[in-house]
Amino acid sequence: MANEFDFTGSRQGANNAGADKRELFLKVFSGEVLSNYETKLVLTPLLRSRTIAVGKSATFPIYGKATAKWHTPGQNILEADSGYLSDFKFGERVINLDNMLTANTLIHDVDELMNHWDVRGPIATELGYSLARAMDGMAMRTMIAASRSTNPISNTSGNNTALAGETITTGTAGSVTGAQIVDSLFSAQEKLDNKDVPEQGRFCILRPEQYGAIMAAAADRAVRF
Repeated sequence: MANEFDFTGSRQGANNAGADKRELFLKVFSGEVLSNYETKLVLTPLLRSRTIAVGKSATFPIYGKATAKWHTPGQNILEADSGYLSDFKFGERVINLDNMLTANTLIHDVDELMNHWDVRGPIATELGYSLARAMDGMAMRTMIAASRSTNPISNTSGNNTALAGETITTGTAGSVTGAQIVDSLFSAQEKLDNKDVPEQGRFCILRPEQYGAIMAAAADRAVRF
């Protein structure tokens, strides 16, 4: 007889004798948590920052440049009309505080007790990443606003270049090539040199596709030359 000795038995994995015989079996926790790609602060190590504990704003003093002149023996260097004294120009830049930047969530104790993985640690880390992204965006907007603001001191650089922000326009929006980005960087370097901006601390922030375009342009030039 067919199936004379077949016996299904009691399948402990079946939920209410359902078709899936493994539904109730143990799900082993991997010990890992899959989260969003970790983003870090990009600008914080590159910028000069200051902690303001009390007050609504902070003022930063600004001073102009000195002048040099060859001395003629016998002339009084303390005489104003002789041109030896540097008449410094002073100013200030006031930075107003923004509202407090926060990233929040709510975790119920009961849900945490019933879960099989550490809830608070990964979520706290992700909240920190969101703060970092917001901080970087705010710092970038602040730098752009600073480049467009009026210089509080009416000085020029050593080669009589106006100390004001400039806009470099190369290519067409949405179709900028790697070679055009490189040309823009060289143009920016030239403008910074003309304005007596120190070489130390200069940096450039690029989107991933822009960096890739620069690398492709560099490789293309290496092949051609």
